Amino acid sequence: MAIRITEGIAYRTALSSMQRTTADLGKTQLQLSTGQKFQTAAEDPTAAAQVQNLNAQLANLVARNKTLDTARLALQTENQALTDAQNVFSQASTLAVQAGNPTLSASDREDLAQQIDSLKIQLTAIANRSDANGKPIFGGGLANGPAFTTAPGGAVSYAGGDQPTWLQVDAAAALPAGDTGREVFMTSSNGDPNTPSTQSLFKTLDDLSAAIRTADPAQRSAALASSANALNAGASHITRMATRNGGRLNALDTLESAQQTQATDVQQVRSAVGDVDYAKAASQLTLLSTALQAAQQSFIKIRSLSLFNFMH
Repeated sequence: MAIRITEGIAYRTALSSMQRTTADLGKTQLQLSTGQKFQTAAEDPTAAAQVQNLNAQLANLVARNKTLDTARLALQTENQALTDAQNVFSQASTLAVQAGNPTLSASDREDLAQQIDSLKIQLTAIANRSDANGKPIFGGGLANGPAFTTAPGGAVSYAGGDQPTWLQVDAAAALPAGDTGREVFMTSSNGDPNTPSTQSLFKTLDDLSAAIRTADPAQRSAALASSANALNAGASHITRMATRNGGRLNALDTLESAQQTQATDVQQVRSAVGDVDYAKAASQLTLLSTALQAAQQSFIKIRSLSLFNFMH
């Protein structure tokens, strides 16, 4: 009787060991296949809660990164428009110098004036550019439609809003994703140090066109000199706007670099908490496989011995 009791205990012990090793082996195999230390929160509630929090942080960083991309695209689009506006004023300045040549005929000057008129049309088209969604980039919050309208007489008016679109690019930082058309195109200087005032870039080109068409040589010379000052002021104004826009792009680069570093840190912590160590798990799998084989052999021997004793 004592022998059978001892054999029964050995049998149950061997069976329990084999079942436990089988379970551990299955768990390790699952870890290797999923790459996760635990498959349910119940296995490690504390670690699971930490991983959940880290995942939320990463999701927030991904959302911020998308906002950064949106802001960057808007600022880059404006940057290109400002570059094109600078080119318009550069061409206008070249034509203004040519118009100062006293040997030009009235027909020659008319050709130059018409080129200035064409540059104004180009500038208006630049000011009315839209993004990929059809929203005017200089609309100041305007959802659609042109930011600028041209009256029958040629006067250009601003039809947009006065509040640029602000984007939350970081937990504690928001940046305007561009400038309003009023700021960029309607608040240049007239270039007159004696009677300074603001005027639109469109008026600067209109005044130059009119100056070139002035018949009286003395009046034309004075008008061209005044227009040259206004052109220089306009070019400087566009440059200031482009510099400000570039500063925002630089700020986005800095924020993006910081967020990438933060995301890398969070991912490393999450990996340490929730990701399986493949080398360690593979080694554990080998040990458990060996242990299971030994347990199975031991169980077979015990079962065979018990059966032998029962028969005899």
